[in-house]
Amino acid sequence: MRRGSPPSCSASAKRISRPAGRPMDGIDRIWVISLERRPERLRGFFERFPYPRGRCSVFEAIDGRTLDPAEPPLAEIWEPWLARQRMVRLPPRGPAHGEAGCALSHLELWRRMAALPPGRRCVVFEDDAFFADRFRERWTGCVAAGFPAGLAFAWLGGRSREGYVPVNVERDGSTAGFRVHRFAGGRNGDRTTHAYLISPAGARQLCERAATPGLDRRLDVWLKHVGLRRLEPAVHTVSPLLCYSPFDYKSDVQGAGNCTHYRAAARHLRPPPGDAVRRSG
Repeated sequence: MRRGSPPSCSASAKRISRPAGRPMDGIDRIWVISLERRPERLRGFFERFPYPRGRCSVFEAIDGRTLDPAEPPLAEIWEPWLARQRMVRLPPRGPAHGEAGCALSHLELWRRMAALPPGRRCVVFEDDAFFADRFRERWTGCVAAGFPAGLAFAWLGGRSREGYVPVNVERDGSTAGFRVHRFAGGRNGDRTTHAYLISPAGARQLCERAATPGLDRRLDVWLKHVGLRRLEPAVHTVSPLLCYSPFDYKSDVQGAGNCTHYRAAARHLRPPPGDAVRRSG
């Protein structure tokens, strides 16, 4: 992988539909990531979506089942993934199909967002996102409370139950209603990627970190430990979270049957020279 260059997915390979109306208050673009072979998930998302359907672009997700570890885009995250698995003494088998497709889909969107003019704000949903009661009213309240100028990234969801109140935030002294806080991470800082706000500056930083040191683990874990650490300016979160995703809701990443690894990768899984000697010693 070229140092300093974000992993690349073919721009022509992915279809993006354009929104026909205005997006959410204070937001310039909204995307929902969805696999073409899972139309029932997309239908369910738009049944729940609290705005007119035309306000949201559909990004056709990269299907991990169709990828080859020897070919882009998977080849560009393959070696960092294997290297980390060896480092932590896990079987070096690379990502599962669903993990690879999820990570590369978000990465492709970040690449597109990084090219947008400064000051723009985008929201990314996955098609398993559910929305809090009175989402639109509460969202407008968050905007009125004011996201910080120059915001890079903010969690709108990420947990499996509705109404989750983040405990790891730097509070501003206010407890009334929905608020925006600096996100401290750490304990209980894990989030899945079904709903977040991101700016072009935040997208550029994530692309750079995906290139060096590399996107080397499941996306939600990578964001917690690598991607969002010391992001400039600070990561924020709404509180309580405005979105949630029930655990294993028709998931292509979690749950039984969604952890298939790449059979064609056998040649990549041979231990590097000297490994057998070190282990036997």
